Amino acid sequence: MTDAAPHRDTLSERPWHAVPGEDVAEDLGSDREAGLADKEAHRRLERYGPNRLPERQRETVLRTFLRQFRDPLIYILLIAGGVSLAIGNLAGR
Repeated sequence: MTDAAPHRDTLSERPWHAVPGEDVAEDLGSDREAGLADKEAHRRLERYGPNRLPERQRETVLRTFLRQFRDPLIYILLIAGGVSLAIGNLAGR
């Protein structure tokens, strides 16, 4: 087990899903059986921060509704609905 963690840029470019577990533990300076020592885990927590994904801001109902109008098909459907209503009203006279 090595004392120094690898450089952060090198880690972000690695295809971790394709690397065997033993190689991952070795590359990250960890022991597959024992994990990191408490001191090393604390040092990495201070250096890299907690192992959490960033939280996305929740979208409001209004923004979700307005986002639907980015699709041109919506305008075609609205025009078709308007024409259908207009034809229906003319036929009833």
